[in-house]
Amino acid sequence: METPERPGVSFWVGATVSFLFHSTGFGIIKTTQLFTIQWYIDVNIEGYSSRRSVKRR
Repeated sequence: METPERPGVSFWVGATVSFLFHSTGFGIIKTTQLFTIQWYIDVNIEGYSSRRSVKRR
């Protein structure tokens, strides 16, 4: 296994796996939400930092 760049990723993967094992239907919904939130945060941070650099010019 490759070590994830961010330590939080392995935690989320473990939580997601346990969710899937405990309740499959609800776990799938939660997994989708987690990935969506993670993607949303990443996009917003990238957009925010790029906007900051544009303002500096």
